[in-house]
Amino acid sequence: MCTCGALVTKDREGQPIILLCKTQDFYESGYWHGKVSHPNGVSMVGCGVVSQIGINSGMNDKGLAVLLSFLDYRGPFETLESQDIPSKWHNDDRALINAQLLARCSSVEEALDFLYEQIPRYPHIPGGNHMLADQRGNLAVFEHCAGEMNHRYYSEEGFVARGNNGFLVKKGEQDQLPDRVKQDRERRYFKMESVLKAIIKDSLKQAEILEALKQALASHDYHYDGQVGSICIHDQTLPGARASTHVPMTTITAIIFNVLEKKMYYTTAPPCQGDWFTMGMEHGR
Repeated sequence: MCTCGALVTKDREGQPIILLCKTQDFYESGYWHGKVSHPNGVSMVGCGVVSQIGINSGMNDKGLAVLLSFLDYRGPFETLESQDIPSKWHNDDRALINAQLLARCSSVEEALDFLYEQIPRYPHIPGGNHMLADQRGNLAVFEHCAGEMNHRYYSEEGFVARGNNGFLVKKGEQDQLPDRVKQDRERRYFKMESVLKAIIKDSLKQAEILEALKQALASHDYHYDGQVGSICIHDQTLPGARASTHVPMTTITAIIFNVLEKKMYYTTAPPCQGDWFTMGMEHGR
């Protein structure tokens, strides 16, 4: 469903930087970016697709952010004659879980406890990565798939990436994926990770860091047939690589969450084509 990355570091001037970024790869569907209010008073900014109820990825006014990406090994892996577009993401309540998480949690630790409690209540959902960061500089990934759950903190490393691949659950099953599916996931993971490592190594200014992330999210790779390993894709037909569907996928939007400034940067088109916009946490009238 996407390529994700997160940074907890300092810029060239020594100012703390906490950024999370992702693409949203999906089949033909409406999508949104906006502000969400909860009856308990918590405010959020986030994004989602119409076919998936809830908040796919978002950030609350407590300074907790979460990115969601697909992680599964169960296919389908064949292209079918029927190209009917599903009206609903089948049995997927992961975005509803993220919406509850953002409404109730203020730290990565609380979010992890919440996920361990909630995920078993939805036994039929697709597998996923929930990438988490908070204003205290905590950074972690929670993985789940087919009843298996695990997490790891990446605060010490200061960065983490995923390309619909996982390292904490169902590792043997992922090793048995079709070669092109594995290549698509692994190449995107390595590309995002290399960008994050370079940002930390080069000690860039915040504006330069944001530009590097935007360029990574908009990048293409035409060295391989079928856009295998390209972060930004257009009508890619590679069943099972980025979602449990056989229909073509496109990168419909990209987002970056600035945790310390509580801002969301986003595109309203594929990131290689669209301008970037900014949304803050404050409410309009």
